[in-house]
Parts: sequence; C-alpha cells; structure tokens
Amino acid sequence: MENSYDDFRTRLLKSERFNPELKEKYNREVHMLFEKKLTAPKKWAMMTLIAVMLVQAGFFLYAIITFGSLPFLGRVGFGVGMLFSLSFAILLFSIVKRGKINIKSDSNRYTGLIWVFLVIMITLFMLITGNMHDTAKGIFMVLNGLVFLIFGVVFLLQNTINQANLNLQEKLLEIEFRLAEMKEMIEKK
Repeated sequence: MENSYDDFRTRLLKSERFNPELKEKYNREVHMLFEKKLTAPKKWAMMTLIAVMLVQAGFFLYAIITFGSLPFLGRVGFGVGMLFSLSFAILLFSIVKRGKINIKSDSNRYTGLIWVFLVIMITLFMLITGNMHDTAKGIFMVLNGLVFLIFGVVFLLQNTINQANLNLQEKLLEIEFRLAEMKEMIEKK
C-alpha cells in the first residue's frame, strides 16, 4: 500500500508544471508577507531597547561581582539575567542591522528566548525558596515569579496564534497562485 502511494505521488509531482512567472510572484508575495521593513520610529525603539538590555546586563554583572554575600543560586540568577539581556540585545541588533524583521522566524526566536528565561528563573526561585529560612518570603517570591510566568504563557500563546495565522495566509496565497496557474493552463488549451 505504501509503495503504491509513493509511486502515485512521484507520478503526480512529475506531471505538475510550474509557471516560472507565477512562482516568482508567489515567492515575492510570501517574502512580503513575512518580511516587514523597519520604520525609523521602530528602529529607534529597538535601539533604545538594546541600550536598556546592555545596561541591564551591566547591572547584573556588577551584582555578580560586587555582592560577595550573595548565595550561589542568587549569582546564577543574575548570570542568567545577564545572558538573557545580552542574547536579547544581540537578536534586536541583528534585526536593526538587517533593517527588516522576519515576522515568522524573529518572533519565534524572541518568544523562545523569553520563555526559556522565565522557566529558568522560576526554577531558580523554587530552588532558592527551598534553601530559605523564612518560607513565607520564599513562597511570596515564587508567586511573584508565577505572575511573570503567566504573562509568558500569554505571550507564547499569542505568538502561536500569530504563527498559525501566518501559516494560514501563506497557504491561502499558495492556493490563490495555484488557481491562477490552473486558469492560465486552461486558457492555453
């Protein structure tokens, strides 16, 4: 059964003819769907955010070096914060340097970066709570962290919905161009 399906699929793909002009137009439309040129205000906003992230990374490094009495897990938390800040700044810098944002891949990158950071931080909060003498403060810290985790879940769901919408638009565009190609083929016959 599997082999006959593969044979049919292969024959079907071989019989398909592509119109190079329509294929090029389709590729341009998909590119325009995913790539958005950055406007000047967006570039300035991203540059400001990059500066904030670099200052934040500097503060975290300062905290790691200066606060000698900080517990090990506290230093790890500041280290994770520093890595997150630098990673986010690098991602934003690459977008600004290109002058355009790829809505599909770039949004997945920074959503993934934020989600990983939040999960690591909540895990650290839970580990720190286990080592605290005042459990009420520890529980309060974990609950505050969970609030941020909930915001992260909302952000993750929003990105998932946006990606599904982009995939739907891409498929509809593909169907539209396939119909145009079929219409052209029918008119030629």
